[in-house]
Amino acid sequence: MLRRGVVHRLATQDYALPLEVQEALCSPALVLYATKIRRNIDKVLAASGGRWRPHIKTVKCDAVFGMLLDAGVRRFKCATPREARTLCAALDARGVVDGDVLVAFPHVGPNLATLEEIRKATSVRLSVLVEDATPTSLDVFFDVNPGMDRSGAPLSIAADVLADVRRATGPRFRGVHCYDGHATRLGNSRSEWEPELFKVYDDLLRLVEPGDEVVTAGTPAMLSSLAHPGLRSLDDHTVSPGTVVLSDMNCEEQLPELGLEPAALVFSRVISRPTEDVVTADAGVKALAADAGHPMACVVGHPEWVPLKPSEEHLPIRVPTDARPHRGHPLYLVPRHVCPTVNLAENALLVDNDGDSFSVVNINARAHDLLRDPKITTLIPGHAPAYTVP
Repeated sequence: MLRRGVVHRLATQDYALPLEVQEALCSPALVLYATKIRRNIDKVLAASGGRWRPHIKTVKCDAVFGMLLDAGVRRFKCATPREARTLCAALDARGVVDGDVLVAFPHVGPNLATLEEIRKATSVRLSVLVEDATPTSLDVFFDVNPGMDRSGAPLSIAADVLADVRRATGPRFRGVHCYDGHATRLGNSRSEWEPELFKVYDDLLRLVEPGDEVVTAGTPAMLSSLAHPGLRSLDDHTVSPGTVVLSDMNCEEQLPELGLEPAALVFSRVISRPTEDVVTADAGVKALAADAGHPMACVVGHPEWVPLKPSEEHLPIRVPTDARPHRGHPLYLVPRHVCPTVNLAENALLVDNDGDSFSVVNINARAHDLLRDPKITTLIPGHAPAYTVP
């Protein structure tokens, strides 16, 4: 159960939209709060001493890319070719001459070929992850498996494989990548998982040579990675959490020290009152990602309300019998996991200047490409619909 921290102290008035905006807004809807996003960015930059290569899989949106660029961020991570294409285009449009994007995913086949084409069309320095001497024309980071067991070369054999990768890539070799997202499996808090992570970092440092950039740390391991003496002593070490830009319930549990604010909510409405102590909101798993388990959301201003198991479009919420909201009542929901929640939305309402201005922004890096070549319009002539890469 989520500890009663920042999320449970949120006040409705800090997120509530003006009545005229509510009346124009269909629900469920993703709402981004620019002032809170900027504050989160500033807090992470301060905590990391600027050693931050944010993963943009959380935000997926040109408007937020711009906020990161305004704050001076120039190095990024992403996962998909669409994210890479969108981010590179945003950097090029801003005239950024030192943009640097690491596609932190071990792509193969047409996806890898797509990334090579993107690199030819951008001024951004584009790199990919490899765990062996995969043939590619792109710059590379060697991916190490620190115990997450998701991708990368196991630390036990990494030294020998890395030597082959360095020889094969020569000047295109950029550094070493180590995603330590398994931190929460090692303990219930930073004090419990940090000693185990330090052992991983000690082993990791044995692979590093002068000139390498070392990229570590998703959200839970960020502060542990920054605290490790060996990593701190490196000339080029970056941490790469992305959730911290928007924050969510998981982030509150994993990084309470930073005091981040949820900056992306799902606006919903009560659409039914099926029992005396349950109301139903119109924000099921097609609006709020449920991959991180239940409760999948927290209702701003009502920490005592308990979201129950959702279905596709319905989110039942247990409420006190003497305080049941009426049908149509607006709800502001903090996602447990904001990253896939953002991916569910095609666009979002951006609230800026502490609620004085509003705009609709596209979540233009969401989803995945279908075809490698945007010039291909049909898969089977006469049968497949036209397709255009955004």
